[in-house]
Amino acid sequence: MAGKGATKETIINIAVCGLTSSAFRGLSGQGAGKSSLINRFIYSNKDSFLKENTSVLNHSEFGSNVINNTHFLYWGEHKIAAEDAQEIKFRIVEQTEFVDDSSLRPFSAQQPYYKRCSQTKLLSGGKITYIEADQLALPENYTDVKKFPDKFLVDGFIVCVDVSLKDAASYNEQIGRILTSISATKKPLVVALTKFDRSSDVLIQSAQEVVSNSCKKKQPLLVEVSSKDGVNVDLCFLALAHVVDSKIPRSRVTSYSDAKSHLDDRIRRNEESFQGELNINLIDFSLKNQEAMVLVEHKMSHTYKHLVDLCGKSRVQGLVSAKLKFLRREAAGRKGREIEEHFPSVLDRLLPDLPLNATVESCVKRLKEMKSSDFVDMDGWKENIEFLASTTPTVPYCILKETDFCQMIEKHIDKVLTKAREIQAYNHIKDVVLNAAGLKPGLSMEELFQELCLSREAALVTNKEELLHVYQDKMNTVEQECIKDFKELLLEKCDIFVSRDNAEMLKYAQEALKGCPRYDRLSLREDTRKSVIIKHIATLDWPDKYPIGLSHLVDTLSVSVPRKETLTPRPKINNSYLEWHLELEEPDATFDFAVVSRNEDDAITLRQDIRNQCSPSGVVDLGGGSRLKLNMEVFHGPDKLLSLNTEKFCPQGAVFVMTSVQCASWTTNTLEQLMVQSSDNSKPPSYRGMPLVLLALDSRLIEVEDMENVNSEIHRQAKELGAHLQCVVMADRPTVAPKRLIIASQAVPLVCSLVDCSQNACSFLYSDLVLKSDGLNIAVCSLEGDPYSPLQFLDPLCRHQLVYFDSKKSTLFLRSAIEKQNRTFALSFHSALNVQDIKAATRLGYILIYSTARPASLAVMKWLRKRLYNIPTLLVAMEAEENHDNQLLEEGRVFAENCSFLSSREHWKIGSTVRFFNRCWFSRFSSWNTQQSSMNIRSRKPQMDLPTIPIGHSPSSMRHSIDLLNEAGTVGGSVGAGGG
Repeated sequence: MAGKGATKETIINIAVCGLTSSAFRGLSGQGAGKSSLINRFIYSNKDSFLKENTSVLNHSEFGSNVINNTHFLYWGEHKIAAEDAQEIKFRIVEQTEFVDDSSLRPFSAQQPYYKRCSQTKLLSGGKITYIEADQLALPENYTDVKKFPDKFLVDGFIVCVDVSLKDAASYNEQIGRILTSISATKKPLVVALTKFDRSSDVLIQSAQEVVSNSCKKKQPLLVEVSSKDGVNVDLCFLALAHVVDSKIPRSRVTSYSDAKSHLDDRIRRNEESFQGELNINLIDFSLKNQEAMVLVEHKMSHTYKHLVDLCGKSRVQGLVSAKLKFLRREAAGRKGREIEEHFPSVLDRLLPDLPLNATVESCVKRLKEMKSSDFVDMDGWKENIEFLASTTPTVPYCILKETDFCQMIEKHIDKVLTKAREIQAYNHIKDVVLNAAGLKPGLSMEELFQELCLSREAALVTNKEELLHVYQDKMNTVEQECIKDFKELLLEKCDIFVSRDNAEMLKYAQEALKGCPRYDRLSLREDTRKSVIIKHIATLDWPDKYPIGLSHLVDTLSVSVPRKETLTPRPKINNSYLEWHLELEEPDATFDFAVVSRNEDDAITLRQDIRNQCSPSGVVDLGGGSRLKLNMEVFHGPDKLLSLNTEKFCPQGAVFVMTSVQCASWTTNTLEQLMVQSSDNSKPPSYRGMPLVLLALDSRLIEVEDMENVNSEIHRQAKELGAHLQCVVMADRPTVAPKRLIIASQAVPLVCSLVDCSQNACSFLYSDLVLKSDGLNIAVCSLEGDPYSPLQFLDPLCRHQLVYFDSKKSTLFLRSAIEKQNRTFALSFHSALNVQDIKAATRLGYILIYSTARPASLAVMKWLRKRLYNIPTLLVAMEAEENHDNQLLEEGRVFAENCSFLSSREHWKIGSTVRFFNRCWFSRFSSWNTQQSSMNIRSRKPQMDLPTIPIGHSPSSMRHSIDLLNEAGTVGGSVGAGGG
């Protein structure tokens, strides 16, 4: 026994008795609850209590060392602490009665049960502890089992009385015998009123009377017990322990209801604690029940064990399962909200357009037919763990049947159709507004829509900013068009701007233009209209302050014409598109040129005639001590040639031989392609400006004695082509010698002429030409914005044999043959409105360019011509491609009675400009005197220092060239910038 203040183990042997099921209720009935009471006491865990126990055995099981041919079970030892922390060890024996499964009768016994259960000394050698029913069938699985004590002296009895029986008369009689037999032993006794959870007051009172009548000398302690609920089970054994040993503290005996209430409260507290920890640790809804139980058992082992002991594992599993269901409901709710948020964007993307008769059913059908990745085909999406855990916002088709989603589809249909009507109205407004004509600038948006009958459509458009943009864009366009048209009107009426005070001029212009529809359209923009007039007056008065440049002409010249800054001495010159080159004069230089003819024999024969005048090394004596090595390549037809180059040959010039009319026509077409008009319009011809000599030999003139008055078609075509290309023409007849074209006296001058052309080109392109104020200056005047291509005017000028553009000076230099001298003309470009700039320098002539598609262009030229000096003037009409019969063309002809007139479509060719340059040259003295008189400058000397460059590079070569030209009867217009 344990002393005071010390802890000592106390061993108490207890026998649990009670009427067996075989003795009272039959084999199928239940006993008094002896096994359940002991099971619940030893295995407090509710799951262990649920294990079944049987009393029906076969002979082998009855004879096993567990039963050992006795009618009692040894349940082993169980320790429990009393209220003073004293540890008590109970060794428990259950007095029962086993039944033979073959005869269904109890196995034989020496005494009846009521006498046998009251034995105080039990002996059974070899008997072992009973654990569970499976131990009888599979004893090999239960090896480490304690043995029954050699001597078992019973210290006290617990008698189980079932208080749940409805018919308890016979039962009470037999219980009375058991109680009487045990009372006779004078051993401590506790009566356990079992199955109290199913009792009634009548049954309880009947059981109490039986106990009272059976134990008259000493009333035993009655304990209300429910093994099923685990109420007062430990109390039975602790109360008996106190009766056996008074030193063990007495346990307070409580009623079933109080104990049950206390137990329920304890279970509730443990469940609340468990639920709290469960909410923290179990948050993954995707776990399976088994995985969740493993997680809970691992992370909540202490709370888990307490609750399992109280309620059983099934109760814990139920709580965990309920938590998982809750988490899955939450996940389903989140997923549903996510789908609801995502669904409108899916509808916007997949169903942007709908017919006017669209319904929810038709939209759902259309969505299913699309088989979009935004949807997934599944049933029961709320229970699909994989779907709930996915991050992809897919929509199950089955969800489309739900009311909320049907309403969302209806809202989408309404939104799309409303938007469609709004877009339709907006597009109609935009189309009508943008195509509206005759509008006045300054209308308000409401006035504009009212004037165009668009007020009803405008009310359908909710985004007023879009309407405002349409209105502003249209009004800006209308205002700009009106301003542009008004500026054109001012240019057309430029004669009204006469020299007077600016304020008076403004008032005069307003009075003169009043009543004009183009003037009245700006009536709502009076300030704008007035500022346009004032700026126009200022432009005429101070053109330097408000310059109007000719950037379109200058930019085109920079691309189309060789520029001064792009030229390099050697090896190549000018722009990358050229396929010929120039060389500065170098010692022992080689001169490369092409010999070209339609007939291959003519080209080869001419090359041989020239070689005959060379030394074996290919060097020719040009006279005057000049020697040059020649390198010639032959090119021939009959098709047009596209190139005069080979991999190893790049020409410095070319000689074209014409011996027949067909050959002359072929030469014209070929040179048109190589030097005039490129097949690729995006770049100039590859051989523009290349030194060139045309050799025309008419065999029909062999017998003619007087070559001065001959009429040769070959010579005529050659001279026309020479005038067109501004190149040297040598017209003669072939020699009568066999296998020869020309004689020795003709070969050397031919080469000299080509070399002269090349060196004149070098001198022209590489020298820094500085023209004096009294030089050969031509002013080219045009109006900014004229609707013609700059190349339409510039291309004929650029066809001159020698031409380049100095971008720093914005001047086009070109050379033309006049009086058998190469004269360098400088063409400067000016705005027709800038009279001061045009008259600032001394000019030999004016070229006025106007467009036949723009009335203001001709009006400005008329206005300009009245303010210029009376010197040679050329009026050029640039005709529109689509208009062949233009009134402005005829007005230009009438206006140009006192000056030259050219039409770009009919006459704008090189020959025309050459004739104009000749006229300027021959009128130079009167032109200078006119301008000097006007500027009150003293008269200059008759002989001016003209910038001329001699034709030849040596006296010998010059003599040969001039003699040949005189012999051919060539006039000044036939000699180009390349030779004289």
